[in-house]
Parts: sequence; structure tokens; C-alpha cells
Amino acid sequence: MTNKYAEVQNLLLRHEQGHYDLIALTVRDSYNKLMELRKQTFRAKAEVIKAAEAIQNIGSLLQKINELYETETDGGTLRGRQELWDGKFGKARKDNVPLEPLVFETADTN
Repeated sequence: MTNKYAEVQNLLLRHEQGHYDLIALTVRDSYNKLMELRKQTFRAKAEVIKAAEAIQNIGSLLQKINELYETETDGGTLRGRQELWDGKFGKARKDNVPLEPLVFETADTN
């Protein structure tokens, strides 16, 4: 029974680490986008509105990714799906690439 408990606990910790990873990576990506916006000179009101919308969309993007993660992994109980997400988090960190395209490139095909 102790081994089963440890296994369940490890699965849960791995899944919860994924929540942390997706928040950290999404914040990192958002920061990078904001730094790019900072370099721009806005000459038209439409450009300012577009930049403001990008900032406002950060929260909804994070929520959307978090819900997809929770649904696809069933709270970490679907090991294969959890491993897939762990791979996405790892690739985003290791290769320093945005998480969003990695998340949505296969979300509709699995």
C-alpha cells in the first residue's frame, strides 16, 4: 500500500508541477512580448489599442492553457497525456521557445 500511495503522490506532484510550469512559461512569454511592444513607437490609436489588447489577453490565454492542461491530463491521471505535456514544458524551457504554439499545435489532433 505504501508503494501505491507513493506512486499516486508522485503523479499528483508531477501534475501540479505542470501547473507551475505553464504559469511560469506563459509569464515568461508574456514578458518577452511586452518587451517587444516596448521597443515600438506607436503612431496611431489603433496600434495602441492592439498593444493594450495583447496585454489584456495574457490572463485569458493563461486560463485557456490551464483548462486545456487539466482536461487533457485528467488531473494527471492520464500518464501518457501528462508525459506529452511534460515534454512541451521541457521543450519550451530547454529551447527557450514560446509555450503557446507547442500547446495548440497538437491540442486539436489528439
